[in-house]
Amino acid sequence: MNAPFKSLAQSFIETALKHGDRNALFIEHSKRYVTYREMLRYSVSAACQLQKSGYEIQSPCLLLAGNGYAAYAGLMAVTISGGIFVPTNVRYPAERNLAIAEGSKAKHAILDPALIGYYAPVLDRCSPLAVIIPECGDAEEFHKRWPRHRFITFDPDHEICPDDVLKERNPDDILYILYTSGSTGVPKGVAVPDRGINSYLECAAEGVHVSAEGRFMQLLDLTFDVAEHPLWRALLGGGCLYLANETLLFTPHGWVSNATSPPMTAA
Repeated sequence: MNAPFKSLAQSFIETALKHGDRNALFIEHSKRYVTYREMLRYSVSAACQLQKSGYEIQSPCLLLAGNGYAAYAGLMAVTISGGIFVPTNVRYPAERNLAIAEGSKAKHAILDPALIGYYAPVLDRCSPLAVIIPECGDAEEFHKRWPRHRFITFDPDHEICPDDVLKERNPDDILYILYTSGSTGVPKGVAVPDRGINSYLECAAEGVHVSAEGRFMQLLDLTFDVAEHPLWRALLGGGCLYLANETLLFTPHGWVSNATSPPMTAA
């Protein structure tokens, strides 16, 4: 008999509540650790702001956040809200990120304010968005520059209960959309359901055993499907996801440095 379906969002919340003091992320470029408690607070607060702004279940939400903390906490916020996250990439040409924004028909986005220089060309030309900006303070400058968009800032709130923002998900709900390169024309979106990632993770767990305190190196951007493996293996199991410094990954010394300090369990 098959076990009842449990959404990835529900599993993450349970893991974060159980292992609140453990490190969920290590961001190499800033040498910063983020605990499960911090990440849950951030994700739940962002989910609350999304839902207050009119976000609907199973609607797309752009991640204008590269591959940092805002991207990972943001995708959890979207997943908790019953939505579909749509990653973008700071290394893509502006035209490609714009094509993703317009092709997804997203009406909401989560923006890392530190990356505004990369995403300004997208905000200049894309359809109106409700943009959630974490830890930004006053959004007045954003409103002045892009008056057709709605900007909502927030600071993580200790008082929000995860159950108050967690939305029910079904196995066939779409979890995320990745876009092809567009080398043969306009980039095309590929939708991946919750069921697909759940099944993959079950098979991966049977094939390779990793301890609950494993450390997973994230070598890829969220715009690559393989990036889902370390993301979910780490954050659903109480492990730490190590966001490597990409500038060090392209030399033998850099690779060894990233993989051994601290020692990695998997990549």
